[in-house]
Amino acid sequence: MPLRLCLFFLFIIPSLSLKAQENQASQDSAHSYTGRLLLVGTLMTATAIYDVETTFYGLRRGAQELNPIARHFVKGGRIPTYALKTGVILLNLYLTKLCLENEDQRFWWLPSTIVSTLWFFGGTYNLVIIRSLNF
Repeated sequence: MPLRLCLFFLFIIPSLSLKAQENQASQDSAHSYTGRLLLVGTLMTATAIYDVETTFYGLRRGAQELNPIARHFVKGGRIPTYALKTGVILLNLYLTKLCLENEDQRFWWLPSTIVSTLWFFGGTYNLVIIRSLNF
């Protein structure tokens, strides 16, 4: 069930926010970037949930958290782990906002894309390791 929920957040929600971004872009607001922030915020939230849930799925099956920074939060349970991820999301949304306010907006997507990619590959790596070791 958690895997299906993660996949829902990973694929369905970003497509909905992309539609919201298109609707926002159709308005004549030159300085409005709410749709872009919604898109990257949704993407980061979906990949964070995917990473956290696959981590706890592995822990239930006997695996260990290898990331020394996240290990402390994971030992505390889901709430501290989600709090850590939420802090990273908020920091990245702030960096994205700063990039959007800059005159050269070419790299507005970079901070959140890097984090989302790392979390997606982290969650996928968790599943691959769990299934290959038959945990």
